[in-house]
Amino acid sequence: MHPGPASHPGDGGTPSGFPGHGRSVPPPPPPGPPHSPTPGGFGAPARPYGGPAVTPAPPPPGSGPLPPDDSYPPSPMFGSSRPADRPDPKPAYSALRGVGAFLCLLLTVLLTVPAVSASWLKEELISESGFADNATALIDKPAIRDEIKERISNEVIERAQLPRATEEMVIASVGSVMETDEFRRVWKEGASAAHNVVVSSLLGKDSELVDTNGDNLTIKFRTPLEPLFAELTKAGVEFDRDAIPAEIPVPLADIPASGTAQDTLRGIDDAGWMLPFLAIALLLVGVGIAVHRLRALALTAMGTLVMGGLLLVITNLARSPVVDEASKGSDLSSEATGSVYDVFTDTLVTDAWIVIVISIVMLAGTAVTGALLRNRRATA
Repeated sequence: MHPGPASHPGDGGTPSGFPGHGRSVPPPPPPGPPHSPTPGGFGAPARPYGGPAVTPAPPPPGSGPLPPDDSYPPSPMFGSSRPADRPDPKPAYSALRGVGAFLCLLLTVLLTVPAVSASWLKEELISESGFADNATALIDKPAIRDEIKERISNEVIERAQLPRATEEMVIASVGSVMETDEFRRVWKEGASAAHNVVVSSLLGKDSELVDTNGDNLTIKFRTPLEPLFAELTKAGVEFDRDAIPAEIPVPLADIPASGTAQDTLRGIDDAGWMLPFLAIALLLVGVGIAVHRLRALALTAMGTLVMGGLLLVITNLARSPVVDEASKGSDLSSEATGSVYDVFTDTLVTDAWIVIVISIVMLAGTAVTGALLRNRRATA
């Protein structure tokens, strides 16, 4: 700086009358360590007079440390560069599918007993082969054999006008005839013919063994007279061949009123195939639309297992009241009626056990499949 007109050499050009005139100015102190401005000082946030002290603002979101990777449950953080883990999305219409599967499988379980019972009745009453097989199995029951043997013997003695002294020989001869295969064959043909008469007339179906002429029904089957003649001759019984009847009636059941029986048999004939088909269709649909198919199949198997056991219990408990009621209006004894019940419900008991076994197999299959899938996911 050049000295001005009012300055003097050595005073740095400071005008006279100011401090430091005629002497040198000391240098500024060195800068100290950085520090935060005090409230109200230069560079500090302003606050109103008499107001509260202003607190520093919180750090912006996302500036803090990220949580460790193994934190659970994972939560998204604003400003974080790591994407949050998201659960697998639910299948489309999962709630609707769950309700539909529940209804279908519930109906499947509830239809188990009606479907098995209807199929059994169709096989035992409508089917000719099933009815004839049961009728053939009846003659193996001692009570039924004694009833048939007594009825045939009394018919032979009365028709042939044999003396009562020959009753034991006639009964023995009839018993021997009943042991032959010829009698079993003729008995089965007679049962088939009788079944054709009843079912064909009530359901309006034609049959090969029945001729219909107006209201007259003629059954065409052979009678086992020749073996009976041979046994009577061997026993020393004198008889007239023409006097012995060619047809020996052996009533085992009473035919109910045709109107009610016709409606009942037609209902059984239709329900015998409709209910099982409906139950199987509902099972397939329910398992197909279920979100968790293995779980749905396992729950259905539990339900059918319970229903199969319930059917066994009902069949056993119903024997006594059914036999007592049927014996009141029948010529058969209570023991013979019980034998008829046992023979005709044998297939129903077998069907119930089949349902139980299938249910157990389904439960075991779902358990094994579920374990394999869990192991595969764990090792993946």
